[in-house]
Amino acid sequence: MSADGGEVRSAATRHGPAAAPRQAMAFALTHRLWATLAVVLPMAVFAAAAGAYSHITPLGQAPDEAAHAAYLGLIAHQLQLPGPGTPERQQPPLYYLLGAGVFKLTGGNLDAVRDLSVALGALAVLFAVLSARVLWPGRPGWWLLTGLVVATLPQFQFIAGSISDDAIANGTAAFLTYLLVRVLRTPATHRLQLWVGLGLGLAVVSKETDYALAAIVALAALVRWWGRTRRLAAVARVAGPALVVAGWWVGRNVVVFGSPFPHLRPAEVHPGLTTKLHHLSQLPSWLAISFHSFVGIFGNLSTPLQIAGDSRSVFHGIEVAAAVLALALLLAAWRSWSGWDGWMRLLALALALIPVVAFLQMLANSVLVDYQAQGRYLIVALPALALGLTFLARRIAQAVPVALACLAAAVLVAGVATIDVAGIQTVAFHLLNTPIVPGHLVIT
Repeated sequence: MSADGGEVRSAATRHGPAAAPRQAMAFALTHRLWATLAVVLPMAVFAAAAGAYSHITPLGQAPDEAAHAAYLGLIAHQLQLPGPGTPERQQPPLYYLLGAGVFKLTGGNLDAVRDLSVALGALAVLFAVLSARVLWPGRPGWWLLTGLVVATLPQFQFIAGSISDDAIANGTAAFLTYLLVRVLRTPATHRLQLWVGLGLGLAVVSKETDYALAAIVALAALVRWWGRTRRLAAVARVAGPALVVAGWWVGRNVVVFGSPFPHLRPAEVHPGLTTKLHHLSQLPSWLAISFHSFVGIFGNLSTPLQIAGDSRSVFHGIEVAAAVLALALLLAAWRSWSGWDGWMRLLALALALIPVVAFLQMLANSVLVDYQAQGRYLIVALPALALGLTFLARRIAQAVPVALACLAAAVLVAGVATIDVAGIQTVAFHLLNTPIVPGHLVIT
């Protein structure tokens, strides 16, 4: 026995020095492949699904698609932004400038503009993955999970397959979330300060739904960098890119509208008649529609996500799952709180604040301006929610046996895949087939 043991040890000794470099190279290659997969797979899944929605959804069957196309058509054909009295005049111009460029380069192809939306949505997935990489370096499996959570939301995929400035709003929101994580978890550098300035400027010219998130990022940067960097220089590095990207549009609005931002234009259900959230009795329905349309109500809020013709059971199941996950996340954060440093606690609070502020912004708009129970306005919080769910998954994986964790992961993947496929099937077989003639979608 001792001879055998000694022989084994001698073999290990003989092969160990030679084998070590090969093992290190194999490990590095495996890690690199995992890291690449963590970036590429979520983006590919998203692009495939959003592209499917874009292909099967009739033009004009996404929210306000005709008005969005008219905005970019005005730029493409008349080289001007909308003035007073023009629909969607309150919308910041970045998406429409990009869309007008694609429209002109492709000879008036609106499907190509939809492809632009898909690409912008894929950027949102990318920045969600990058945020996870900052939080969990060296753990590409968790980057992959974060990216897939963002990539597989049916409503996000559907909106990203349409002509809508929500596409750039969601991409910018994911970029801002990434900057928030960088600001609170990495050292202050000149380059990061320039990136923050760029992010704030992009928020101003992307969509109003990004403004609250931009304010959170700006406040976090102020707290993080106060006293740790030269203030005037830092302010200049942040303000410079922001002014270059957005200053021209704010100045133009002051000249044209007499204010830095155009006034919101309520939707009219009948000429001269708008609706608002007036009474508490309306709130339960508003909340239900908002949540359901965050998950998947397609068309112009006409076609809810369904499996075998049943939408009520699907949404009830999702509601229960969301409630359980929210409670579990709060419990996991509470148990982890004492082990976090001050900046990690601040980041957790900031990420939790993003969906709360996005919700309150939508609620205030419905009360004060226009009844809009449209969960697509909450998608700006999706990267923050995905990071929270990844954190929860990590805590669960650490607390249960490996076999049970693998089983739970398999069930989760199966459930998400089922809902994802069901969304595409819902649009393919149940969305009202009332296309608008492409030529009517633009101003000529």
